[in-house]
Amino acid sequence: MSMARVLMACLPWPKPGSKYQAREGMRWSHTSDKEPVVSFRAFPFYLGYASAVIRDHGHEIKVIDCLAEKTSVDDFLLLVREFSPDFMVSEMSSPSYSSDCLMFKKVKEASPRTKLVAAGQHPTALPEEVIKENEGIIDHVLVGEYDFTANDLVSGKTTDKIIKSPENVELDTIPWPARELFNIKLYNETFCDEYPNANMLFSRGCPYRCNYCNIYLMSHNRKIRYRSPKDTAKEMKFLVDTYKMKELYFDDDNITVLQPRLVELCHEIKNAELGIPWKAMGHVSVKKETLDLMRSVGCNGMKFGVEVADDEILRRLGKGITVKMVEDTVNHCKKIGIKTHLTFCLGLPGETEETMLKTIEFAQKYGDSFQMSMAAPFPGTPLYEEAKANGWLKMDSWDDLNGLNRAIIDYPDLSGEVIYTMFSDGIKGSYLKAFKGKEPIKFLKMIYKESGVRGLMRLMRRRDIVTGAIQTKKKYKV
Repeated sequence: MSMARVLMACLPWPKPGSKYQAREGMRWSHTSDKEPVVSFRAFPFYLGYASAVIRDHGHEIKVIDCLAEKTSVDDFLLLVREFSPDFMVSEMSSPSYSSDCLMFKKVKEASPRTKLVAAGQHPTALPEEVIKENEGIIDHVLVGEYDFTANDLVSGKTTDKIIKSPENVELDTIPWPARELFNIKLYNETFCDEYPNANMLFSRGCPYRCNYCNIYLMSHNRKIRYRSPKDTAKEMKFLVDTYKMKELYFDDDNITVLQPRLVELCHEIKNAELGIPWKAMGHVSVKKETLDLMRSVGCNGMKFGVEVADDEILRRLGKGITVKMVEDTVNHCKKIGIKTHLTFCLGLPGETEETMLKTIEFAQKYGDSFQMSMAAPFPGTPLYEEAKANGWLKMDSWDDLNGLNRAIIDYPDLSGEVIYTMFSDGIKGSYLKAFKGKEPIKFLKMIYKESGVRGLMRLMRRRDIVTGAIQTKKKYKV
């Protein structure tokens, strides 16, 4: 087997007026016209895992994350010419699709010999369309998890145009992400209180059937798989010892589904004597005794997906939760010292102005912080098919699937304009709550550690954080 030269690249995402872009490692790729006070940057897990497999098979590999490193298009293309890879593997998302297509075209012009490989959520949902629309440019599409299929391609084991990953790959067969190939200090989970911090995974998948969620597409089904608790705790210790991480965050789709497995992990964390805090993403059905155990071994924060504060809409969405479950779990977390961050989405099917108002008020009342977006029907999801069939979609291109910049669903009895207005009010209210949810001095220290004086200056310029929160408080009496 001949060795290949492989470039694993998070592509630039140039967009007029945009000061922040997030694609890889995200459930919801997006841009913003404002630079965040504290720079959130998720670690690109799939790229990291696939890079480790390719590295272990002896190929020459180079990784560049243009978004994290703020690499310009010209500098990126210069790197491509100088490295002259045999293959380039990059992810595409729906909101960044038009930009990604342009970047692939520029790379093909800069290095015609390079085989260009598209992966990620959008190519997984629409592989034939991606190949057809980029004929002569994109040579291969990796459908689903590409930990091993990327290596199969560069190793010459397959030459197929569309390469589908096997289902239910055992997670313990995948090496740890090749973090040494990344500038690891550029990644930051803003829910964490300490910096530097690191994202990691204990599981993949989620069995719930939320109709707007496209996570299951990557693994072809809704089965959840866990890593060995012992190996996971070993990786935690590695991150602390090697990279001096002060906090860890489990960015699992739903870490609390199989609670006996989570209990095993807690025991392994205790045995490892890590001595640092950790946080995770879970489901509000988690038992109180499980939360108690998690807290006893360092867990001090949980993210929970709520979406709306209305039981009928939650039932329709397939969330598997009720408003009362959210209240009980959040209250118990508060009682035992676990901070909670809740995620909400306005404008889902069945919404009215009244239900959105309930959600905004609920977000202010429960949890230590929250985030809010507008419904965005991603291709491959039941919500997309429902919105398309009913004529609700009001988007000009895939770029509109941002979830932050405009409402792209327009119902007969609820306009996109109303959804956007209430979203704007709700998101303003999240600013001050997020600041209050952290100890102010610790929050300022974290900004300084992560971004230096420049970060503190950004905070001073963001008067909209305070004024927006005050406006929302007056308008909704929250």
